[in-house]
Amino acid sequence: SAHRDGLIGLWDLRPDAPVALRCTLKSTSQINAIAVQSLSDILSSARSRFVCPSSSMLASCLPDALLFAGENDSSLSVWSLSSTKLQSEPDVLAEGHLVRRVDSYGATCALVSAGRILISASIGRFLCFWDTRRSSFETTLTLATGSQVCSLVVLQQRVYGGMEDGTVRGWELLPDRLGARLACKVEGHPG
Repeated sequence: SAHRDGLIGLWDLRPDAPVALRCTLKSTSQINAIAVQSLSDILSSARSRFVCPSSSMLASCLPDALLFAGENDSSLSVWSLSSTKLQSEPDVLAEGHLVRRVDSYGATCALVSAGRILISASIGRFLCFWDTRRSSFETTLTLATGSQVCSLVVLQQRVYGGMEDGTVRGWELLPDRLGARLACKVEGHPG
């Protein structure tokens, strides 16, 4: 969970354990959106054998997960969720650490993960596509949306956005390269 105070709470939600806050991460700015990307999702999206460069974000968090936090100060923070585990419960995270912090081209409104791709929507009517397997974590594609994106979800090979103008737009993710093309636009929420 995240809050405008810059705190990210990591919760134990296993069905056989009581719900409990296990760890708190502190950011320097208000958190607007979070997304978690498991390393198995990233690595399974590789068509061939993937070798993790030691300089990449993945090397800092193998074998668990990355947490992305879109912040109000136009930054995107990347947290490793593979640091110290609780000695008494080896599957439970004891803490996380900040791996990288980059400019996200405006305050982030929404984030979604699709395999190795992270998609962010920032103030300014753009989707940014980030390849989480690259050594240099920077946006590799910026796509104009025509309206402010309020929410994002990925279903199969499409990313859908709830837009400020009341429409829902769907972009088909391109299979052969990082990117997307507008596939549909429908009226969603009048007014």
